[in-house]
Amino acid sequence: MIEFGTPKYGWLTIKITDDKNPRKKRYVRVSYLTDVPIDLLQSTIISLKTGLPFSVDFDAEDKGCFLLTNSTYIGDLIIVGENRTFRTSSINDLDFAKIILKHIEDNINEYYNWGIISEDDEEEKEIYKEKINSLVKELKEEIKKRED
Repeated sequence: MIEFGTPKYGWLTIKITDDKNPRKKRYVRVSYLTDVPIDLLQSTIISLKTGLPFSVDFDAEDKGCFLLTNSTYIGDLIIVGENRTFRTSSINDLDFAKIILKHIEDNINEYYNWGIISEDDEEEKEIYKEKINSLVKELKEEIKKRED
């Protein structure tokens, strides 16, 4: 099981729980140094289109980096970092894609400002917003194809 917190102040908490042992949890806080919405959306789309595993490398600043991957071969959701590996029970790529899509849509307004360097640059904001919207649309289309 994976849960994404609400993106706030350039940070996002990701919680992974082992479904077989709910007391076994792993929390990771990732920073704005990773383009979270774009990376999540692009990797999910590529995974659905090609069958390759979903994989995003997150930066946690002074806490190191974390790799979140959903292996389509073994079905596990895996997080690797801090010289440790944490696995949760199986989740298929389509269900995982739906979790990512829901998270992005639920937090779309927060993510519109995620990758913005200059708060005053309206053109930059509009370009970033359109990029997110375009990827959300593409992910919805890929999910629909897989469901049909």
